[in-house]
This record gives sequence, C-alpha cells and structure tokens, in this order.
Amino acid sequence: MTIDVSAAPLDLPHVAWADSLDGLAAIRDSGTTMAIHPRVPDAAIAAFVNHKAMADFCCLRCEVRNVGAEIQIEHALDQAGLPASFGRWAFGADIARLVTAFSRLSGASTVRLRLDRITDDACRLFHPDNVPVRLVCTYRGPATQWLPEDICDRAGIGSGDNDRICRDWPRVQSLRPYWVGVMKGERWPNHSGGGLLHRSPPLEAGDWRLFLALDPVE
Repeated sequence: MTIDVSAAPLDLPHVAWADSLDGLAAIRDSGTTMAIHPRVPDAAIAAFVNHKAMADFCCLRCEVRNVGAEIQIEHALDQAGLPASFGRWAFGADIARLVTAFSRLSGASTVRLRLDRITDDACRLFHPDNVPVRLVCTYRGPATQWLPEDICDRAGIGSGDNDRICRDWPRVQSLRPYWVGVMKGERWPNHSGGGLLHRSPPLEAGDWRLFLALDPVE
C-alpha cells in the first residue's frame, strides 16, 4: 500500500513517523509512545469494505501465528461469512502484512486479531490499553483519536468525563483511515502509568467504522 505523502509529521517528541511497516519498530524506543505509518487507501480494499455484505458483519476474533498468516486470515474471513472476491483477498493480504510486521516489532510469534464493525460510541472515553503494545488500523470511517502527553490529565482516567482527561481539545490528534498506528500500553516494560491515551471517535448517525486491532499473545 502506498505511503500518504500528504501527511505532515507532527513535531511531538513521543511520536515516530515511519515510511514503511518495518519502521513502526520505532515504538521500541524509550521516548516513543506512538508510531505511525501513513498510507493511502487501496481501491480494491475500499470497494470490499463498502460492499453490501459488510452490513451483516459484526466482528472477528482469532489468534494468528506469524508463519502462514495469510492462509489463516483467509480461513477466518471465510468462517466470518465474508464473500470471496479479489477485494477480500487484498484485504486479507493487507492484514497478514500487518500481522507479520507487528509480530516482528513485538517479538510475539502469535498475534490476537480483533476486527470490528463499530456502529456506536461505546469506546468514547480516552484511556490507555492494558497490553504491552497494540497495532490499530481503521479501514472505514473515522479513525482513532489520541492525546499528546502534554495535554493529558491522567488523574481524570476513570472519571467518565473526557473534559477531566483532555486539557486542550483543539490539540486532540487523529489517525486517518488506512493509517497504521502502534501504541504503547500500560504493560510495556517500565511503562506503567504511561500508556498512550486514545479513544474511538464519535460517529455520525448511520455511520460505521471497520476497525482492526492486533495484540501480542504473551
């Protein structure tokens, strides 16, 4: 998939911009809590995720080994009832590339895959993840929002009020569709209390997101 050259790298000390999936390994640097690989949409994948059959899709959960990932993902998409097509093959192949890259940077031989068709604002509060590291990619709809560290008030986590967590709403950051983000969570070594704060963005009535998350199986 082609890099999005329109992306203007943000001058934030804890963010790494990667021009390839392998470059996302910058998340391992001690001062980095978010690594971003900006990509432009793939036409075949875009056609597939907007196919009418997606209206009946809910979610997919599986564990994928880093060896033979593409075959395992094709089988999982079959089991989920998604129609076979060139677009689905391109979609599965893209997820397999993300699994392989994430396996390398996390050191996990098996990855936990979660693919959701999201239709509500259930995950609207800014929060860190209770994992060492997580890869996210939104294939349709608005993408993950996250906070630069200097506008976070971590004392507000758990309050149920984003205004007690975010000190400066105009500076809230967003990934874009097809961009790949890798975020440190609370269980990264020596990083407790420093996981990147993020949330699912608000949705307009009738809109939906197709969201992928990968976690290491520890």
